[in-house]
Amino acid sequence: MIALGLLLAGLIPRQTALQQTLTPILVVMMYLGGIMPGLDRSPLVEKTSVLLPVQYYGDAVRQIVMGQTGRFPLWMDAAVLITMTVVLVLIAARTFRFESAR
Repeated sequence: MIALGLLLAGLIPRQTALQQTLTPILVVMMYLGGIMPGLDRSPLVEKTSVLLPVQYYGDAVRQIVMGQTGRFPLWMDAAVLITMTVVLVLIAARTFRFESAR
């Protein structure tokens, strides 16, 4: 998620605009990724949620911390999270620029 924040920070230079943009994105990702409990998800949401890294994060946490059976194997959760982190960091490195204070 930090890599996503850096990516968006490179695209949206103002901090308040970034916060206002990032908050709804993260809430929707948590909803679609199954982090928020008690959600009856439609088959369409079930199919599209596999595109979100938060789905794999929540699945790994449920397996490790709660001892529940996961939707995916733990190795797959780790592989997807590592891959998404590397991809987003590489993209963020191209877009993120520090501005010097005057």
